[in-house]
Amino acid sequence: MTIKAKLAAAVFAAAAVVGAASTAEAATYNNFNGTTGTYGNDVTGPRGGFVNFFTFTLPRNGSVTSTITSSASSNVTNIDFTRVRLNGPAGFTSINYTPVTSGTFEFRTLGPVDLLAGTYTLEVRGRTGGQASYAGDFTLAGGVPEPAAWAMMIGGFGMAGGALRRRRVEAKVRFA
Repeated sequence: MTIKAKLAAAVFAAAAVVGAASTAEAATYNNFNGTTGTYGNDVTGPRGGFVNFFTFTLPRNGSVTSTITSSASSNVTNIDFTRVRLNGPAGFTSINYTPVTSGTFEFRTLGPVDLLAGTYTLEVRGRTGGQASYAGDFTLAGGVPEPAAWAMMIGGFGMAGGALRRRRVEAKVRFA
């Protein structure tokens, strides 16, 4: 998925959260199934700073990518991220998301970065003008293939090599 597609999906998700809100409360969500997930917050209410934490448990080692974007009706009500950082288990060095755009719609990315299995916390800090939202995604990809996958791959290379070896037939050419 390209960055443009991720940005469009995140903006759409953020717009859906803003459109669905009818109260002046913060509505956070975190849906992670062990491989992919979404998180976000509908920040409505008084102007000022906010802090949200989202916890993800990675069941296995792998490469992680994540994005986050904000959505607002104007620059007055928008969200300004002051920190978007991934914190991990003891001994893990926190990783800050990389800003891509700022303004009414802010966009930040993380990764791909290789992480070990364990529990990680995403820390989102920012300021809001009163009515805005943000949304993001989190994806665990790849990892080390299982032994059965390695066996199939090695067996496949062996069979392909055997087939190539047997195909060596001398071509006999006759001239009339």
